[in-house]
Parts: sequence; structure tokens; C-alpha cells
Amino acid sequence: MAKDQQLMIFAYLGEAWAPCGQLTMTEEGAALLASSFAYGLRYLDRPDAIEVDPVSLGIHGEPVKGRRLLPVNALTGFGGIRDAAPDSWGRRVIEAKLKVPANSLPESQYLLHAGSDRVGALDIRSACPSSTMVGCGPLIARSATALYGLDGLSRTLCQARSYPAWRRQSRRRARCDRHKQAQEGRCQN
Repeated sequence: MAKDQQLMIFAYLGEAWAPCGQLTMTEEGAALLASSFAYGLRYLDRPDAIEVDPVSLGIHGEPVKGRRLLPVNALTGFGGIRDAAPDSWGRRVIEAKLKVPANSLPESQYLLHAGSDRVGALDIRSACPSSTMVGCGPLIARSATALYGLDGLSRTLCQARSYPAWRRQSRRRARCDRHKQAQEGRCQN
């Protein structure tokens, strides 16, 4: 039986997260059947507002204020939202934390469990954390982790650093740091 999951989308504007709209995802099991999005009225009034998806959710063309928007070309989801979803490694980490088989979660669950401490301009939550935040209060990414109770996921991701992919990344980062220091004359490598 298909279920509608309503999620809040936040955009990182400058140095703070701002609520930008509501995403509705219709899912049956792990399958995404349909989705729609409506921008928040106050968000569209902001001079620094960004598009969640430039193809389906453009804010500079035809009027979008007060409208529920659908993906183009009869797609089930928005490209900008899919881009904000965890990649395959992030999905495996979430599945390991939740102790579920690979690719068994609905897309909304991957989006919700991704957490706020990540790269990208979009964040997806099940609701606004407090009424003081809606439309005005800044929410810095580090504070979002505590507000949303994602400290456990942060610990899981820190523990995952022992996996080879994390080691390779750390080594790569260390090589880049040594290279930069050598260019600046601070290192003999």
C-alpha cells in the first residue's frame, strides 16, 4: 500500500540553514512512485533563495508561489533532491546502522538518515525543529545535528572511518596536505 511521506527541505544560505519548502514522496516499500514539492512563501521572498532543482523547481521562470510542483518528463523524483541523497557508500552506512538489507529502504528514509553534517546546499528533515526557526532563525549545520538527535549517526560515521575507503580518503588528504606544505616550503617531502 502506497504511503505519502512529507519532508521539509532546507537550503544552506550563507552561513545558516533556511526552510525552503515541503516535499511529498509517495512510496510503496522501497519504490518511489511519485513526488511533489511546494516552496515556502517566505522562502521565495528571500533575495538569496536558491532553486532546489533548476530543471523542475526553477524559481525565476513561471510563477511557483503557492503551487505544488511535479517533476518534469513524468519522472517520479526531482533531480536536485536525488543529488542531495546519500551516494552508495552513504546508503550502506545507513543500512548497516539500521541493520537492514541493501537497497531495502524507501528513498525518504535515506534522505532523513543522511544527517546535516555533509557536503551540499540541501538538507532534508521530517519537520522544522522548532517554531522559532521557521522563516527567521539561523540553524548552523553543527547545531542541526544536536537538534535533530543525529549524534548517534555521527558516532556511527566516525566508527566507519576504519573501513578501507575512509583510510584511502585520509591518506589522500594527508598527501594533499604534505604537497601543499612542500609548495609553501614548510615540508621536505
